[in-house]
Amino acid sequence: MPKTLSAGIVALALIATTPASFAQPPTAAAPAPAAPMGKLSSQSSIKALAADAKAREALVTHIPELAEFLISGQADGLIPDTTTLDELAQMPEAQQTGLTADALKKINEALAR
Repeated sequence: MPKTLSAGIVALALIATTPASFAQPPTAAAPAPAAPMGKLSSQSSIKALAADAKAREALVTHIPELAEFLISGQADGLIPDTTTLDELAQMPEAQQTGLTADALKKINEALAR
């Protein structure tokens, strides 16, 4: 299956299974959990991870299919920018693309270096 097709399937699955809280626009009173200042981790937003070269490299290395979906902008409008990688990892569709506890651990280790 071509990567863009499987990424599209993931997007549709994420839309269909996204909790109602994700469907609502984020409010100023409920910011996403943040990593310590200057440090990115799986608790950082997907937007922050996609914007950082080191984080992009870690994502591409450990979750290539999902990384392409997130980094390419295909997730824009489908997944709120404030969603953390940890939150995304709770979705079965993201797990099926390789976003497992082991992948999160490896991503966090890569980001800590």
